[in-house]
Amino acid sequence: MMKKSEIREQGAGGRSQNKIRGWWLLALLLLPTITYAGQKPDAGQPGYFLKLATGANILAMGGAGVACPDSGIFINPAGIAMDEGKKLQITTIALPFPDTSYNYLSYTQNIGRNWGIGLGVPSLKVTGAEKRPSEYESSGRFDDQYVAFGLGIARILPLGLSAGLTIKAIQQQFCEEATSTTNIDLGLLYQHKGKDSSPIAMGICLQNILSLSGNGDEMPQTVNIGIGYHPIDRVLLAVDIKKSNKQATRLHLGGEYCPTDTLSLRTGYDAQGYLTAGVGIRVGGITIDYGLQNHDYKLSHRVSVGIGWGK
Repeated sequence: MMKKSEIREQGAGGRSQNKIRGWWLLALLLLPTITYAGQKPDAGQPGYFLKLATGANILAMGGAGVACPDSGIFINPAGIAMDEGKKLQITTIALPFPDTSYNYLSYTQNIGRNWGIGLGVPSLKVTGAEKRPSEYESSGRFDDQYVAFGLGIARILPLGLSAGLTIKAIQQQFCEEATSTTNIDLGLLYQHKGKDSSPIAMGICLQNILSLSGNGDEMPQTVNIGIGYHPIDRVLLAVDIKKSNKQATRLHLGGEYCPTDTLSLRTGYDAQGYLTAGVGIRVGGITIDYGLQNHDYKLSHRVSVGIGWGK
């Protein structure tokens, strides 16, 4: 039989864990009350379309993915070292703007036991925009297109760490004018599993830390810090804080609940305080994820289809 002292210690340990989980839940409930008024929208900033270069699962969690290993090479390249086997994924987004399309294709695979590589190609295209030299004059239509080619590489390090690097070449075609720029991102990811088997992860990604070349707009240097925590089994809570040299601090909140191994339910808040939600289905090596984001005047929809093999 267990001694009373041992029972008291176990009870105290359980209460301590419950207190920690309670503080996490309270923090996530209070953080959305931070005012988003006065924050300038990210749309229109150089490289904004890369913020959507991830799967619908991360987008449904408010974009909080810096501490998630499967967020992709444009969110935190360190995570691709933890991918098992090979994975091909395509994401399409129906944005609430006319004649606008967004698609993202990605591929990751592990190399040996400690290395991983990834490729990503996001593209944003606006077709048939009207040229207006003045308020009452039209001189035809034009297309505006952005596309990026990203190459990521990562390695698993000791003590639960992994490190990654992404080289990304960004091109813009605006009317007859073409511009390009090449930048580097660096990422770190730490995963720890405590005595209660509730893992916690922390990530940091320095985006556009180094510019290699280009004649396009200067990309903002951004620091992204994220924390992910499993307060109980099958529940994930995630928080990202982002700060760039051109924008105010941004907050992303997300959560995921997996009632079964097949089904995932997600929700969150994005950087402008809009509610996001989504659902995911996994059958064997095939995953289908759907995400929904609320805007002031219309909803946007995101769908990802992924195929994994060679685990």
